[in-house]
Amino acid sequence: MREVIQEIAANHVPQALEASIDLHFEAEQRAFPTQANPIMVNEIFANLIDNAIRYNAAGGSVVVRLFDDEGRQVVDVEDDGPGIPDAEREKVFTRFYRLNRDQKPSRQRLGLAIVQSLAATLNAQIRMSSGAGDRGLRVRVSFI
Repeated sequence: MREVIQEIAANHVPQALEASIDLHFEAEQRAFPTQANPIMVNEIFANLIDNAIRYNAAGGSVVVRLFDDEGRQVVDVEDDGPGIPDAEREKVFTRFYRLNRDQKPSRQRLGLAIVQSLAATLNAQIRMSSGAGDRGLRVRVSFI
């Protein structure tokens, strides 16, 4: 899991640099064995990291963190951008849903709906909360 997540984060470095976002990967220097399909894992975290960079402001940061929690492998994607209001956190997983602040025309909004579907296929749980210091957004994916 460590190598897969680290590679996904590394693939987003050019996007982060272009947006003036600091992108960091954190994990212990050890193996995190998993049975999860790497293609599905890639799709989940490519979407989450892309969103964290895309909706952050220049000078912001995104941290991708892999760790164990009570026998589960957990990956956090945390940013210090505008976040998502509590009332809309479950709605963002609905196909084509847009936050009130994001009403300008853009690409189709399927990313988080796909993320949720793939996570369910992998028996992973997704939770959203505010990031550190009650700023931004933390998306936590726990693999059972």
